[in-house]
Amino acid sequence: MWAVSGFWVDRNFLISRFGTDLGLPATSRTSIVTVLLIGIGILDPSVIQNPNFVLDAAELSAISQRIDIFNQIIFAVANYFGQGVADIHTRFDQFITTPPVVLGVPLTHISGWTLQSGWCSPFRYCPRFHCERVHYCL
Repeated sequence: MWAVSGFWVDRNFLISRFGTDLGLPATSRTSIVTVLLIGIGILDPSVIQNPNFVLDAAELSAISQRIDIFNQIIFAVANYFGQGVADIHTRFDQFITTPPVVLGVPLTHISGWTLQSGWCSPFRYCPRFHCERVHYCL
């Protein structure tokens, strides 16, 4: 899951980064920022047990429902004024299934550059953590 109201990750993402789900329940999510801070050693992995760092299924559902309501309002107002609305969610889904290619490298949600290769972009070195996501290096 990429986004509900931000960059949220599931237990599979944690397993791919740390080799363990850190105890994150299957229906819960934590933020990419939390994962980054764990990865660089600022936060202890036990923070995943703290409900202040995790959204459970009920919280995710409430956020999703609220976003749906906001989107309906935005669409109605834009439609009233004859304006278009970009469906960014659909566009992100398209990026997942058909990633853009820059300099011959597909920009997938998990790129080939890792700590082992040392590079998270052709231009910037990011030591101490995996740089499989572009925003790690921003």
